Amino acid sequence: MKLKHFIMILWVVMALAHNITNADPLPQTFELQKTVTFTKNSYQTNRFVDLYKVNEIKLMAKHYDILPEDLLAICLAESTNCNTATVGDHGQSFGAFQIYSFYHGWLGIDNLRDFSFSLNWTAKRLIAKGYNRTNEWQRRQAISAHNGGGERAYWYGINRILTANQIAHYFTK
Repeated sequence: MKLKHFIMILWVVMALAHNITNADPLPQTFELQKTVTFTKNSYQTNRFVDLYKVNEIKLMAKHYDILPEDLLAICLAESTNCNTATVGDHGQSFGAFQIYSFYHGWLGIDNLRDFSFSLNWTAKRLIAKGYNRTNEWQRRQAISAHNGGGERAYWYGINRILTANQIAHYFTK
């Protein structure tokens, strides 16, 4: 083999290796995430939620007879993109649903950060607080209870219902 051919082959191999190692990764929305769009504070918001979380929300909602958009609206309000690593309330709330460890610490921080556990816990809590998918007032009261009590929680419930109504079409497909 001539030196000229060897150099040309070496150059091609190096070029291919460079392209492979520096290639753009697959886009994050490629069958891994769902883009959820809604209006928040008078502007349009896009959130990217893992499809497995959306599917898990659908299954949990069906199991407990809860509107899936209500669960997703709570998740999106509590943690951007339903992020299980979210910590809020000055280090007291954990996970995608921001369960307050001061009152619910017996659940364990690892469980609060586990999406399936916190989704199940939130769904059970909505039912325990009188959630009824066909009664707007009972829906709002149960969702408000997720955020404690008082006027702030009342508006929390109203805003989650508004978000849920905007994103409901994601679950009709």
